[in-house]
Amino acid sequence: MTAAPTPDPLDGARLAALDEYGILDTPAESGFEDIVLLASQACETPTALVSFVAKDRQWFKARIGFDPCETPLTQSVCAHALGRDGILVIPDLTRDPRTRDNALVTGDPQIRFYAGAPLHTRDGFALGTLCVIDSVPRPEGLTVRQTATLTALARQVMVQLELRRAIENREQALAARARAEEQLRLAVEATGIGIFDFDLATGELRWDARVRALFGVPARGPITYAETYLGGVHPDDRERADAAVRAAMDADGVGVFDT
Repeated sequence: MTAAPTPDPLDGARLAALDEYGILDTPAESGFEDIVLLASQACETPTALVSFVAKDRQWFKARIGFDPCETPLTQSVCAHALGRDGILVIPDLTRDPRTRDNALVTGDPQIRFYAGAPLHTRDGFALGTLCVIDSVPRPEGLTVRQTATLTALARQVMVQLELRRAIENREQALAARARAEEQLRLAVEATGIGIFDFDLATGELRWDARVRALFGVPARGPITYAETYLGGVHPDDRERADAAVRAAMDADGVGVFDT
């Protein structure tokens, strides 16, 4: 039987998709460790790996029954699974032309059986595989139930990846917000200006300590638009200030407060 051609693991778009997840060289995480344990038990193999195929290596986010945390790309059996829709099963690695000369087959640890489910992104890029490996050939391959289980667990790897990225993006957004708020605080302190908030829906007016000080309002004193704000504006400017506020609140206007 002629083996199907192996997709190019160095495809630029695929490598860019892998980089977006920021997963390479990260510490072990229980969510991925649990998946390889379940894969090993379900498929009755001593080894299971969450493998990501990078530019010059395959790196294992989680592994059981395999000591190295990565191998050169030239030793990657998982690379042969890229581009497939379903699981790649190689019953005897010594007899398959794609793998019989692989150093992991000809030398230690002398792997013999491989089954790998590709890890597909929503855009269809295969980042690597969830694979199971045995030290003896398995002419029968995987059972129907084992195939279904490995496929389902591969989807869970992608769920973990997406969740991880969502959390990281949220943390980055919160950090950016905190930096922006700190910059605003420093700018307010440096310029001596105050900050107010006028809730158009409720009519509630909120002032910070600086605005209260400018208008001579105690820290816990009540504030209203008509009495506190307009009442604190010089009589000669009161009508113009009120008109500016109403213009800024006009739904058909430009939304700019300009006195």
